[in-house]
Amino acid sequence: MPEKTNDWLKLSKFFNENGLEIEISDKVPKEKLEMWKIEEENSGRILAAVSLEIRDGCFVLGDLAVAKDVRKTGYGKLLHDMMLEHAKDRGATEIWGCAKVPEYYYQYGWEEMDRETSPKISGCKECPQFNNTCFPSIIRKHL
Repeated sequence: MPEKTNDWLKLSKFFNENGLEIEISDKVPKEKLEMWKIEEENSGRILAAVSLEIRDGCFVLGDLAVAKDVRKTGYGKLLHDMMLEHAKDRGATEIWGCAKVPEYYYQYGWEEMDRETSPKISGCKECPQFNNTCFPSIIRKHL
């Protein structure tokens, strides 16, 4: 069901439309290692997507989003778990993330980390929404 993709334009639009501060672009950001999507069979509409990245020398859950009308269907967990397996296959022993909704990740064993002592995996501090309308957490999971 999940399918690997390199179509960053389509994914960046999807992530942006689903509340992630992603700049829409057709150029794949250099930190992206792998990206996957789940599409609706007949229409080709993206239902969920995830990316695995390397930032500051660390494996990072780059983006994970599920379309609002199909949340709570298991697509997010499916992509999350698949991304973790691919990270392990690449030799990762831990993975980092920057989460707008960290509570979602806590149920899967992620833990909140101190932003100041964590690797520099996020550009949140430069965003005008940081600690105004967006309150993300740095998270980590041991694999």
